[in-house]
Amino acid sequence: MKALFKKDFYALKESKILILIMLFVVVIMGIWGGGESTGFILSYVTVLSGVLVLNTISYDEMDNNCAFLLTMPFSRSAYAAEKYLFGIVTGTAGWIFSVVVILATSGPFEQNGDFWWSLCAASLCLVYLLQAGMIPIQLKFGGQKGKIVILILFAAVVGAVAAAAKSAGLMERIEAFMEHISLGGICAAGLAFSILCLLLSFACSVGIMKRKEF
Repeated sequence: MKALFKKDFYALKESKILILIMLFVVVIMGIWGGGESTGFILSYVTVLSGVLVLNTISYDEMDNNCAFLLTMPFSRSAYAAEKYLFGIVTGTAGWIFSVVVILATSGPFEQNGDFWWSLCAASLCLVYLLQAGMIPIQLKFGGQKGKIVILILFAAVVGAVAAAAKSAGLMERIEAFMEHISLGGICAAGLAFSILCLLLSFACSVGIMKRKEF
């Protein structure tokens, strides 16, 4: 597992210039934008950091490298587990970095307390949910086909959310239900749901890896 972690972190060196530019742009936006850029910085850095794991899967598939990797003394389940752990580490690191940038540039006293913490929790839940959906798709379909499937599913989710938003009765019931739950309870429930999705996704990925032929 440790060797797989090192391999993936070394693979990120191929994108180090892009990552450094992204971090520099985020810092500049935090300084110039102040509190108005809070939502963008949180979502942008967290999501991009979390989906870096997809690049490592693509690197593994280049020139049929997976066939070589799986001759090493680790199981296919361990390979899948490492991808999830790597994604969680990079996504959480990006989330921490974005929070630090926002607090350093705008100041904690400029943030609306409830909105600020709900936004932080939502961005962390979002990246975990994205990983839960994208990793098994990438493992199943590979680089190019995987991206197409992800785009189709993303469009389907956006369409479903838009349709739900137009349903006044549904939105009213959701709002009425949310009024009886504290903000802390909503954030905790969101994180718990995200972790549950990651566990279910991991089980799917293990099954995919065990059935996959190289």
